[in-house]
Amino acid sequence: MRTFDDDLLEKRFSAAKEMHGAVQKVIANKVDFTNPMSVLQQLGAINNIAATAAECEAMLEFLNDKLAMKKLAVLDMETRGAAEKRIILNNEIGSTNFYLTMIRLLTKEAHYSSDRLRTALSYLKTEMTHL
Repeated sequence: MRTFDDDLLEKRFSAAKEMHGAVQKVIANKVDFTNPMSVLQQLGAINNIAATAAECEAMLEFLNDKLAMKKLAVLDMETRGAAEKRIILNNEIGSTNFYLTMIRLLTKEAHYSSDRLRTALSYLKTEMTHL
């Protein structure tokens, strides 16, 4: 099912969904916290994917706003109440809004994972110096 009438916007939305999948895959990787190389590799992967997540978020914000403005123009012509219009609008922009919310949550998770990995590296360094 298409979200946008415009082919270019639909391609951008498909690209954003692919970026979302790539970010999610990197963050979901399991890490052996006893292996410094594994921790370093995951830290590097998360730092690299952060730029993709930021680009994805910007693209989804743009697409979400485009879709909302298009739907708002139609809703403004209707004689419904504000609450009813808000519910209809949220339903109409649901797919882009869902991915936008998810990429924001994944970005936060990437930040927390990065901190957790840095803490693990610090701990491993301390353990190695005591050997």
